[in-house]
Amino acid sequence: MAIEPIAALSLLNESGANVGVRAAMPGSVEGKGVLDGVFDAMVTQMQSLNTTLNAAAPQLSALAVGQTEGLETVMLNMERTRLQFDALVSVRNRVLEAYQELMRMQV
Repeated sequence: MAIEPIAALSLLNESGANVGVRAAMPGSVEGKGVLDGVFDAMVTQMQSLNTTLNAAAPQLSALAVGQTEGLETVMLNMERTRLQFDALVSVRNRVLEAYQELMRMQV
């Protein structure tokens, strides 16, 4: 019975669309490992979250001074951002736990 190597790793963003992250096996032509692909995907998601936070800040300021009519829109955007942040932190914690577990393994 042959064990097939993992050829690619694709992650989904918050909308369920493929972000197109591909991680090659170590020693391949591209020279990137699986963890490099996961790291790149996390960086991409952090940049997306940062963009979302920066877009929500003016809405929150306008709400604080009473210049907006759509309280529900601002609250939905803030909740969406909070859920995106919680999901990213959860993934980060899982990856960190997996890395620590690998480091504890005896060779």
